[in-house]
Amino acid sequence: SLKMINDNPLVSVIVPAYNVAPYIKKCLTSIQAQTYKNLEIIVINDGSTDETGEIVKQIADKDIRILYKEQENHGVSYARNLGLEESHGKYIVWVDSDDYIKDNLVECLVRKFKDTGADIVVFGHQDFKGNMVLNNAVIPPTITDPTEWFKRAVLDYISMLHTYSAKATIWKGISFLSDRTHMGEDGAATIEVFKKAKKIGVIPRCFYYYNKGNNNALTRQVSIDVFYELMESWTDREKICEDQFPESCGFCMQRILTYAVKSYCFSLIGLKISAQRKKRTEQVLKETDFSIVHGRFRDKLLRWAAVHKMDWICRYYGLKKYRKMLAKNMIKK
Repeated sequence: SLKMINDNPLVSVIVPAYNVAPYIKKCLTSIQAQTYKNLEIIVINDGSTDETGEIVKQIADKDIRILYKEQENHGVSYARNLGLEESHGKYIVWVDSDDYIKDNLVECLVRKFKDTGADIVVFGHQDFKGNMVLNNAVIPPTITDPTEWFKRAVLDYISMLHTYSAKATIWKGISFLSDRTHMGEDGAATIEVFKKAKKIGVIPRCFYYYNKGNNNALTRQVSIDVFYELMESWTDREKICEDQFPESCGFCMQRILTYAVKSYCFSLIGLKISAQRKKRTEQVLKETDFSIVHGRFRDKLLRWAAVHKMDWICRYYGLKKYRKMLAKNMIKK
């Protein structure tokens, strides 16, 4: 019965949540306050160990539009997949549980979808920390060529789910990769989404506020697995470029080299990585032709050292880089 109210299609807002007790109320309140009312708000609690679940249940008790699901901690990809499975809306909107949205986001999205017949609508976002807005809002370019947007997705200029909304029919058959648990799960799905879109709408305004102050957030701290998964992610992207955007292969190769080198150097200083992943990193460094890459002399030197088993050079760099990142609280111990 919720499907359609006075020609207003149902919109699914999916919120994966993990240990966000300080933020989840503000997030859900901003969704409940939407001027567009025909929503289903799907909250997937990914095995939180704090009060996240209790807070959501209290809010859900008072709002029939909220569907609350719990699962054991499997990571954000599983939570997103479950959210998609549970959704019934015509359009899908993603909101991270420590972020919040402007009260007219969904209304503007639905209007844009209807007016343009778009498969995807892209919109702007802004970073915040505490009560402070950081930097200028990131406003998308008003490009409407779907090939150009697909290229932007492949080259990681658009990857985050909170920067666009797509029709549910576009999401059909797309799921988040469970082997990219540390990084890149939304980037890979975004590529698939933009690959299927025939028509793109753009609203060059800011509607989404992205929390840079949550130190628990998955994106804040990196581990060796993040570098490994970024290496694999850029390898996938490079294959697409070979086929469709050959002028961008060098750009991808540069990133594969950088992340493979970091992954290898960090594996030498005692950071944990599976034997299989370490072997694959060595294979990439040894067998890939990086001649297309301009500059990056340090990375090329480290690659040479890795291939020739001059591990003391790589270890020295790994330790130096690790200490630098540790000082900035950027890396997991």
